[in-house]
Amino acid sequence: MTAQELARRCRELREAAGLSQIEAAAMIGVDQSVLSRIESGGRRVDTLLLQRLADAYGVSAAAFFEPIAHREPLAAFLRRNGQLDAEVRAGLEWLRQVCEEYTFLRQIEEAG
Repeated sequence: MTAQELARRCRELREAAGLSQIEAAAMIGVDQSVLSRIESGGRRVDTLLLQRLADAYGVSAAAFFEPIAHREPLAAFLRRNGQLDAEVRAGLEWLRQVCEEYTFLRQIEEAG
């Protein structure tokens, strides 16, 4: 994956999460200009920042290297409609972890 492809994926995942650059930047503790440079390919992304982006967007870090699904994620839908309170966020995080564990167990099962 090239730096430009990663930059594009950063933008796509942010948009899929229903966040503006200002909102996403505030969530990860950087200035909006930093996020703008990342998304334009003008700034490299280290693994720590990539993980903070993944957490903010409600995805795994691996999602930055996978094709994006062309449907609106549930978290983005709820956030856009103003329904994503702390309890819903906690539930979605739990569900994401369960799905990741399920995927991991399936991979083990298929390999064995």
